[in-house]
Amino acid sequence: MAEQATLRDVRQCSKCKTTKPLGEFSKQASCDSGYRRECQQCRNAQSHEWYLKNKNRRKNTAQLWRLANPEKVAKAVSAWSKANPDKKSNHYHSRKAKLRENGVYRITEKELKRLYSLPCFYCGANDKKTQDHVVPINRGGSHSIGNLITACQSCNSSKQDKTITEWKMHLQKTLTKGGIGL
Repeated sequence: MAEQATLRDVRQCSKCKTTKPLGEFSKQASCDSGYRRECQQCRNAQSHEWYLKNKNRRKNTAQLWRLANPEKVAKAVSAWSKANPDKKSNHYHSRKAKLRENGVYRITEKELKRLYSLPCFYCGANDKKTQDHVVPINRGGSHSIGNLITACQSCNSSKQDKTITEWKMHLQKTLTKGGIGL
């Protein structure tokens, strides 16, 4: 009886002809046994092969759908942007650096979280944090974790595309012109 139970727990793949446990087959209600005839490994290989053959067709179909549904696309992009502000900022800076051919290096989610866990490098504030490039992208800086620091929105907007030294000199001039002095 134990042998009958084990025979029910295995199946032969119709593609590779290998006998495998049922856990390696996807469920499918329309099949007599309730499982697909091909194992997941063979299905994955078949799906990958189809994807490679139809890559351009899929790309064109997706592009046509986006053009036909701009409201849905805008809504989805907006929702994603609100849910992922750190990733959105990283994407923006990566794209900007690519356009300038400065070099873009992959920044992991772990590195982004660590970066955003720090206070503003300039004033120590903990609200409205942004990424700031030590060497600005406009000045040839790369978009890499080694060139990024945390800055509050106020400091980052004030600094613009200046280096840290230029920005501090600019602040000194602004403050002395205003009669405040340092």
